[in-house]
Amino acid sequence: MLILMGAAAVVAAPAPQAVQLSPVQLFGLAARLEAEGRSAEVEAAYEALENDPDLEIRTEARFRHAMLLVRLKRLEPAAVLLRRILDDKPDAQRVRLELAAVLAQMGNLDAARAQLRAASAGPLPPEVRLLVERSALALRSVKPFGGSLSLGLAGDSNINRATSSDTLGTIIGDFTLSPDARETSGTGLRAEGQAYVRAPLGRHSVTASIGGSANLYRRSEFNDVNLSARAGPELTLGKRRLSLAANAGRRWFGGDRLNDSAGVSADLLQPLGARTQGRVGLASTRLFHHRNRLEEGWIHGATLSLDQAIGPRGAVGGSASLSRYDARDPGFANWTRGLALYGYREVGRASLTLALSGSRLTADERLFLYPEKRRDTLLRAQLGATFRQLETRGFAPQVKLVAERNKSSIGIYDYRRQAVEFGVVRAF
Repeated sequence: MLILMGAAAVVAAPAPQAVQLSPVQLFGLAARLEAEGRSAEVEAAYEALENDPDLEIRTEARFRHAMLLVRLKRLEPAAVLLRRILDDKPDAQRVRLELAAVLAQMGNLDAARAQLRAASAGPLPPEVRLLVERSALALRSVKPFGGSLSLGLAGDSNINRATSSDTLGTIIGDFTLSPDARETSGTGLRAEGQAYVRAPLGRHSVTASIGGSANLYRRSEFNDVNLSARAGPELTLGKRRLSLAANAGRRWFGGDRLNDSAGVSADLLQPLGARTQGRVGLASTRLFHHRNRLEEGWIHGATLSLDQAIGPRGAVGGSASLSRYDARDPGFANWTRGLALYGYREVGRASLTLALSGSRLTADERLFLYPEKRRDTLLRAQLGATFRQLETRGFAPQVKLVAERNKSSIGIYDYRRQAVEFGVVRAF
């Protein structure tokens, strides 16, 4: 039996005298135990070394432990250990490449690509840069199925995104709004989840997924639930990846079915150098509205985005979007143009994110009751922080601050909103 204390180990034996091992000897013992297939005792040795006051010893122990966990197909704790190394040593490019490989095996290709871009943003010898480029070309998920789930609590000043005014101006006078049509604050549970299956077809694959989100409050008339499904091929075309999908969705609000949707989408991911990637997305969706048939119609959209790694610890990105909502009633039909910017920075074992976005909506015509057609300017800011130093069982706490302002020519769409969200996310 192996008994570990701090960075040293004591081997219990029938003899009354115990032997204290140095870190070098303990590494050697761990290697011999692994050769004998005694994985639990190997892990105990590495866990002891991970508490050593010497950073280099802790790093080596965590890396060897992570590689053992990968061989044992325990990918999530392996990813946590690799992420912990990078928090201390962001220029450890071998570790970053291994983390990218683990994330790909887990099915999280976007996160794996982000790690490869971060690796390319740091100092790389030519032979390592070649390895990064080869890894990017070979990147594909080997996990046939998977999923994710996130839970959180949110305090929101305006859960229904409604006006604070108690009246609504129309061409026939001011209407008094009922309390549930005005700004309402509340604290609720937010849940998001997704599950997928993937079938390989040579260098390509076919993927099907189902996902959903829910904002649930004590006052159930404000509950907002979404369910979606998609299926289609993912094609690897040299360095490019093209995803095609058929999509379907349903939304409930206040417990009643609000709308259904069905459509198709295409997404092209194009690397633009080692540190940059571009993405073009196209979608066309038919919306079926159950409360107001005049809002039914087609929504066509296009999005162009760019992501750039600015170092091993940070990245920036931006996107531009254009959408056309061709509703039955021209008063609901509109064009929407949007811009968004985001960035993240790792500070020690915390990750900070900032996202800013703005959009402009212009309706085709005015609705009968309102004196002018709808024109909205929506501004949104979100600041987030994830604290990996508080990681427990592979999860870390996350906090988000959200501020939103929609300025509209129609009073019922004019609102302000602030929210604080607390949740947990994967620590890698």
